Amino acid sequence: MSSLKKFDYRIKDNRKRNIFLCGIVLVVVTIVGIKLYQSKAQFTSTTNEMNLASGNVRLTCTNKVKPNYNQELTEFVNDLYKSGECPELVDDETEDNNIRYIGATPDNYVLFNDELWRIIGVMNNIDDGTGKKESRIKLIRNESLGDFFWDYKQKGVGSSVDERGSNDWSDSQLMMMLNPVEIVEDGWKVANKDYHIDGDGYVLDNNQVKIYKGVGSYYNHTSGYKPALTTLENFPLNEVNFSDNGLKDESKKYIGNAKWHLGGAIRSEHTTATAATYYTKERGTKVYSNEVTRPSEWTGFIGVIYASDSGFATSGGTTTDRKTCLEKGLYEWSDSNYKDCYKNNWLYDLQISEWSQWLINPRADTNFEVAFMYHTGYIHFDGDVNVILRQVRPSLFLKSDVKITSGNGSKQNPFKLTL
Repeated sequence: MSSLKKFDYRIKDNRKRNIFLCGIVLVVVTIVGIKLYQSKAQFTSTTNEMNLASGNVRLTCTNKVKPNYNQELTEFVNDLYKSGECPELVDDETEDNNIRYIGATPDNYVLFNDELWRIIGVMNNIDDGTGKKESRIKLIRNESLGDFFWDYKQKGVGSSVDERGSNDWSDSQLMMMLNPVEIVEDGWKVANKDYHIDGDGYVLDNNQVKIYKGVGSYYNHTSGYKPALTTLENFPLNEVNFSDNGLKDESKKYIGNAKWHLGGAIRSEHTTATAATYYTKERGTKVYSNEVTRPSEWTGFIGVIYASDSGFATSGGTTTDRKTCLEKGLYEWSDSNYKDCYKNNWLYDLQISEWSQWLINPRADTNFEVAFMYHTGYIHFDGDVNVILRQVRPSLFLKSDVKITSGNGSKQNPFKLTL
């Protein structure tokens, strides 16, 4: 065969090979395209992570929606929800129709106080303490401040009626640590007792009993005192230093006063209470009332989250969907059949073993127990306020006119705010 013919055959063979390779590429591209489309469709229902041929590809609403900067943050989050392009945001279907971030890893990070915080959602009908109600963004600090008691007041001190402290947030030592001195100075009266601060910084009741020292150490980013044992005779001072992780003066401008609900549930109700049930109980008037008169509301700046906040943050999963999770009592989420409920819930920090976090919900049929969120998935009331140290993650309401200036809500590029 001549050299020319051999060359001609090589050209034909190369053409066949190229056509064959192009066909393979076309098939692969088509398959990947179908999988991407399927993953997008599945993402809009129960999950935000898909295992594709090329690895784990995470699709989020921030990939699809361009932020409208210089917009009020409440409206920005509402617009993300209303656009229908952000399945990380849902209506909680309560009477207030709050919009909440859900799922294991929503892009709800915000830079606040030069730290990472998270947006719980847009809470509607929030009273600023004067009767004026607005839609407000609720935040929670991404990291815990550390382990603290809730309260350690002894019998006859403040609202305590026995030796185990008090689960009344409105005069708890934890509340005093987080909030400014104005909380006491503005005519504070709890459990039929008036309170004031003396020249040495002690909180005294109208019997001149020492309750706490150093109100507002977190709020004023100073050194202060942890919740500590108080009796009529002594007051050991266990110092805590918030000079590095307390609230900076600039950050305080963004925080609005708010009325926090302090309604409780009794133990028999708690064991089957769903997120919606807790939401109703929190806004009720059932509080411990033996021997003392306690409020069912408190107006202030810094609190901790509700049991309902933790419940409504679930997206559910492939085995147990969100609807089923929300129909189940939060105490029962630790059942292995319901692990999807807390594992797909960003408010549960599963990286910390033997970890629990204080909630604001008091048990209404006892003086000394408060609800807590445990890392294995459940909400429980077996929380003596002066016995067990638990994690504290401050929560607050931003002022309604806070605006977003940049960011997409991811951990690497959190929302930036301005007034």
